[in-house]
Order: sequence, then C-alpha cells, then structure tokens
Amino acid sequence: MKRPRRPPPWYMFPSLSSIQWGQVSVGVLFVTFLCPAMSFYALLHLPLAVSMTLNSIGPLYSLFILFILNTMRSRRKNAETSEKGEAKSQSADQITRRAVLGTLLACCGVVPFYMA
Repeated sequence: MKRPRRPPPWYMFPSLSSIQWGQVSVGVLFVTFLCPAMSFYALLHLPLAVSMTLNSIGPLYSLFILFILNTMRSRRKNAETSEKGEAKSQSADQITRRAVLGTLLACCGVVPFYMA
C-alpha cells in the first residue's frame, strides 16, 4: 500500500507555471487593492444602506461558489470512481446548516440600516 505523500512545508513556494503565477498575482491584486478600493468608493457614493448590503452579501457568493465547486468535484470524482469501480466518497467541503445560518445572519445584519 502506498504511503500518502507529505505536503511541502508552509514556507516553500509551490511550483507553478508562469500562467498560474499570473492568475495568483491577479487574484492578489483584486483581493488586496481593488476590493477595499471599490468598497470605499461605494461607501462614499452610495447610500449607507445600499453600501452595507453590497458589502454583506459576500457570504451568499461564497455559498454559491462552494456549491458549484462541490458539484464539479463530485462529477469528476464520480467519473473517476466509475472507471475504477471504487466506492463513492463524500466531499469534505459540504454546505452545512451552520454556513447557511451564518449567511442569513450576515445578510439580516444590515436590516437596521434600512430601518433608520
């Protein structure tokens, strides 16, 4: 039986192609600079309630993206396991009730801004 390969230490850079490093760099640019800049711009130029609503719907996007990724991963895994004849396994990143409740709380947290 094969032993599982150990992951590299956390301080080692991954070996990626130049295209993958470009994608990582664009992601860092969006998350680090453009997201806060656009949030601040929205805060200055939109009503407060609309700006806070736009900033609080991030959990909705994350649940939707997680659902899509789980669907794609399970289809790929099912295709691989059907070829090999292995038993199907569950994905570790499931959308739980706790995640849905947290999303609802984050979105409902902006309701007082509309009430004011």
